[in-house]
This record gives sequence, C-alpha cells and structure tokens, in this order.
Amino acid sequence: MRDTYYDENHTPFGWLKTLGLIVVVFALMITTGMMAAKAADNPCAQACQTKHNECRIQTKGSPSCDAQLNACRQSCIAALSKQPLLSAPKK
Repeated sequence: MRDTYYDENHTPFGWLKTLGLIVVVFALMITTGMMAAKAADNPCAQACQTKHNECRIQTKGSPSCDAQLNACRQSCIAALSKQPLLSAPKK
C-alpha cells in the first residue's frame, strides 16, 4: 500500500489541494505583478515615490516618510478605482 497519494487525513488525492494552492499563489503573483506594472506607469504613483525619496533625504530616513508614502499610494489607488477599466479611444 502506497501512502504517497494520501494526505494527513488519509483521503486520496490530497495532492490536489497542494496543486490548487500553487495555482492560487501563482494567480496572486500574476495579479500583483500586473498591479505593480500599472502603478509604475501611473504618474500618481511615480509622484508618490519621488516625494518619498525627497522625504527620506531631508529627514535622514525617518519612518514617517513610509507612512506618507503609504497614504499617498492609497490616494492613488482610490483615484484609480474610480476610473473605468476600459476607456474609449481618444480621437
């Protein structure tokens, strides 16, 4: 009798759970990558990063800069969520 096809509860095909978890993690990685690419193309996110860099230089690395960056990014996300995903082409 082979135990390799049973999970800890001795149900057959426990590996399907593992495969499902891998698929979910992979999907999250793709989604996160797409969001990061969208943020990189976003002038709002770029402005936030520029302000953050300036703050870190002026304050010699104060943690308050990170809080400001997060707040700035949240405002960018809020603004993006109000925009339609697909817009009509400009004429």
